[in-house]
Amino acid sequence: MKKRELFELKTGIENLLDYPGSEFGYSLNLNLNVVKEHIKAIEDAKRKPSEKLIAYTEAQIEVIKKYAKKDKDDKFIIENNQNVFDIKNLKDANKEFDKLKLKFGEQVRENEEIQADYNALLDSDFDTSKLEMIPKSLLPVGLTGRQSAPIMVLIVK
Repeated sequence: MKKRELFELKTGIENLLDYPGSEFGYSLNLNLNVVKEHIKAIEDAKRKPSEKLIAYTEAQIEVIKKYAKKDKDDKFIIENNQNVFDIKNLKDANKEFDKLKLKFGEQVRENEEIQADYNALLDSDFDTSKLEMIPKSLLPVGLTGRQSAPIMVLIVK
């Protein structure tokens, strides 16, 4: 199991906490505590951005505000988790983004390094022996496959 999977496991456990069964609930809570502790360690290990990197990010946001499409209510249009630009505005925005990359070259590299380090941490292995395995016999009646999918790593026959 990779450390990045802990976030989904946490959500999966939290979604099942109201199911009946004291042993099942106890096991879920033990695991939730372990998972939360490791997620906190992951978040604490993420390098904090420098003031200059924050300034670079703020400058990018200003470009987005200037060129991104808005709806009739003056709210940004988002598709696939990204702002939408029309072609002319996209070209102009990309020119400004390129200027920012030149101006903040060191911060661009810093950001790439922070992201690479964080991704490497997320892609490292998590020792599942720290988790409390849940016997299949303790699973509550009515638990669906969709509900159990995120916690499959905890279930043993």
